[in-house]
Amino acid sequence: MRLPTAAQVGTVLQAADDAFRPFVALCAFADLRLGGAAAVRVEDIDFLRRSLTVARQVQRAGRVAVEVQSPQYGSERSVFLAPALVDLLAAHVAATARPAAGCSPAPARTRRTRTSSATGGAPSRPPPACQGCGCMASSTSTPRVSSTPAATS
Repeated sequence: MRLPTAAQVGTVLQAADDAFRPFVALCAFADLRLGGAAAVRVEDIDFLRRSLTVARQVQRAGRVAVEVQSPQYGSERSVFLAPALVDLLAAHVAATARPAAGCSPAPARTRRTRTSSATGGAPSRPPPACQGCGCMASSTSTPRVSSTPAATS
């Protein structure tokens, strides 16, 4: 087995379709196999701690069916994520976020930059668009990543 060079990995990432690039990056930089990367859900990613919980994998079940199951040999684990990988995953989530089931997103609000003494005068983040469930979507704006990663599912 030959490991790809950094240049080869970079070439593959650049050639990958935008929607597929996070999958390739998880395989390359989080040491996931295809089945593990295919089973990752947003709630598995801790954006603040830059870690990923690997708790399931996709396995072929017959000729056309697949099933999601625990990783083989009890290999559930937590994997550190490099800052650039976290940024790539956050951008992907922001671009593809959907309202939670049964949610009716609040209309988009005008975004104001507020400052907070708790952040040393730095701008604070606006609240999630949906006040009902905390999901990422609003009825008229592009979804965005909130400061609480669990709210992205």
